[in-house]
Amino acid sequence: MRYVVGIDISKVSFDVAIVDEAGKLHARSKQTMDRQGFDAFIETLKPYHPVPYTT
Repeated sequence: MRYVVGIDISKVSFDVAIVDEAGKLHARSKQTMDRQGFDAFIETLKPYHPVPYTT
């Protein structure tokens, strides 16, 4: 299955949404614009990507 990741970026934070080909929402989160937020974003992506990510 293919997924689409949408990211809305601001100075302080960014919002992430992951939807499938049918438009069903699978994940949604708001992260801080720092290393902790980026790490959390990578964790959000892991279930939807076949290749393991490393940080």
